[in-house]
Amino acid sequence: MLGAKNNFLTFFSNLKRPEKTIFIIINVCLIIDVALCTSPEFIPEQVKSSFSFVIFNFITIVIIIGQIYLQRFAEKENKLLLSKSKYLYYLSKITKICCLLLTANLIFVTGSMIIFNEYLIINLLIANNISCFVGSFFLGSLGLKFIIWFSIKRDSYVLLFYGMGLIFLFLSFFTIFLSDNFLISAKPPSINANLEITYPEIENNIFDIINNSYIFLRTASYIMMLIGTFILLSYYSNKTQKIKLFFALVIVFIIYFLSSLDAFGIMEISIYEEDLFFYYIFQSLITTVGGIIFGYSFLKVASKLEVDNPIKKLLVITGFGFILIYTVNQTTVIATAYPPYGLPALSFIVITVYLLCFGIYSSAISLSNTIVLRNKIRSLTQNNSNLFSSIGEAQVTSQLQKAVNAVKTIVEQEEEKLKEKTGIEVNFTEDKVQDYMQQVVEEMLKHKSVSKKTS
Repeated sequence: MLGAKNNFLTFFSNLKRPEKTIFIIINVCLIIDVALCTSPEFIPEQVKSSFSFVIFNFITIVIIIGQIYLQRFAEKENKLLLSKSKYLYYLSKITKICCLLLTANLIFVTGSMIIFNEYLIINLLIANNISCFVGSFFLGSLGLKFIIWFSIKRDSYVLLFYGMGLIFLFLSFFTIFLSDNFLISAKPPSINANLEITYPEIENNIFDIINNSYIFLRTASYIMMLIGTFILLSYYSNKTQKIKLFFALVIVFIIYFLSSLDAFGIMEISIYEEDLFFYYIFQSLITTVGGIIFGYSFLKVASKLEVDNPIKKLLVITGFGFILIYTVNQTTVIATAYPPYGLPALSFIVITVYLLCFGIYSSAISLSNTIVLRNKIRSLTQNNSNLFSSIGEAQVTSQLQKAVNAVKTIVEQEEEKLKEKTGIEVNFTEDKVQDYMQQVVEEMLKHKSVSKKTS
């Protein structure tokens, strides 16, 4: 039991105490907001209570502060990366503008409820459309960028699977949030506590088809992301860690699948069941749990890396992105409760997508740089005739140790060039250079031995 507790604590081992606290508070607030926005019509009196209004305002404050904090957290130690990458630079500027607009919109809604005891539907449409178009643009543009990158270089299937995963996620985002516009627009222009909370009818009509399409697109994205994550994190894991990672990601998919049994027609859910509220809460929470395990995979691998490894922070950012994206992507404001639960989480989508894109894109560049350096080490090792002219294992080891210093010098020069070009440092230590050279030598000697036997 103690060992399991220690393993769980490594989830946040890369963070300082204030960072842990802030992230936990943000995530808890998002979970509550998403859970309540899913089916407020089941508990109308509780939703409209004074206590509920206080909770809503607290969540709103946390979300506003969280937007600012998480963007600064991502960019704090990555100024060089932002200066080198026009793509991330423009994403950062767009995110700041959108967060400012979404914050102003949230403040206007809370102010309207305090002063006039109502809020306007237009405010829901503003948040929904900013999240829809900007979030979709971020996901789609990065997905397309990865696929084009893979078609040119073909140096890593991480690019292909993440590219496809992001494209499917873009399509699911755009489809569901755009359709929500029509359902929100059908509501009265202003909402107050006297109006009945109603969830629009979406069964056996065009919105039912759209919702099913969304589920299948999201599932395709989930599968692509899982495969891409396994490939990416495998580069930074040993054999034992790879096995654990594989089973963790399989569990993530099983959890996701369990949360969508009704969508796949495996289990029939009647809309008239009294316990449906608890099912929706369960569905919301289990999807969030899947996202947490997904993000945990990144944070767990990051905790195993050296303290000064540059990829460590990038994996943490990506882990945060995955945890948050699979919490907020269930958000909807089509029930139009009073207060409008779901609006804070909806307003958080842009920063969440930004974190995910920032982390994945930076990690992909770091992986690409790592592959370039590994290929350089392999080439230099294979071209060193002294390593393969020796007969005994001791002689090979002796020659290898002599070659490491020369190769490390060349690798450092390549590292500096890549850092200048991309803004990301790889930091190949002497031990890493020697270990990889050892692998190459063993492969070459094994190949040489096989060739002799077959000739």
